[in-house]
Amino acid sequence: MGKVAIHAWLSYLPIKGDLFEAKSVHEILCSLGPNNRYVPKIVSIFAEVSYPSLR
Repeated sequence: MGKVAIHAWLSYLPIKGDLFEAKSVHEILCSLGPNNRYVPKIVSIFAEVSYPSLR
């Protein structure tokens, strides 16, 4: 995925309404972590899903 595509894709996350789709997408999201470039956004997305009351 190119940088622009990743940024666009990340802007639609987290997926909250479809748990089946969310699982697949969040697994892909985890694969972006080794680059360290997207770690802050990844952590933010998982925090929003895990602790929605903090938003």
